[in-house]
Amino acid sequence: MKIEVNETARGEFAEEVVNISFQYRQLLKQHDRRLKNTMKEYKVLLIALSVMLVLYIVSMLTWMEPDGLSLALFVVLAVLLITIVFLLRNLKKIYRGITDQKSGSVITLDENGAELNRHNAQVLRMSWDNIAFVRAFKESICFFSKEPNGMLILADIKYADTIISWLTENRPDTELIR
Repeated sequence: MKIEVNETARGEFAEEVVNISFQYRQLLKQHDRRLKNTMKEYKVLLIALSVMLVLYIVSMLTWMEPDGLSLALFVVLAVLLITIVFLLRNLKKIYRGITDQKSGSVITLDENGAELNRHNAQVLRMSWDNIAFVRAFKESICFFSKEPNGMLILADIKYADTIISWLTENRPDTELIR
């Protein structure tokens, strides 16, 4: 079976792919684990740290004398804030890489395995013995490799019914999570 994908990735799909990629090892250990919205959690953490840092600076300037401990706490908060900013920047870069993809792709399912062929870019092939499970999320359906390196074959959720019916008919032994 071949599925031609010619449309650009939707934002919701791209965000879910980033979250899946970021939580790949946990999902590989526990296949039905709830998917967290990592991007949203880091944005909330960034806002909370920013507010805490501003309040801490205001309190240092108005009420307390800066000493070694208060300066050390300030540095820790600033380093945490910078770390979260860089993490979010990297997640956004991955997100933009997914949404900016212009060329189409072909997903092939056959007796040997699953393949994702991005036109003029790359080909990713997984044999059925190397596929740990297939899981349908809210915005995507994913083939997870057994390898801890994070190889995924992903498709938009609109292709889920076609993929699931093919798997049910041709690969009933493949673990499928809906």
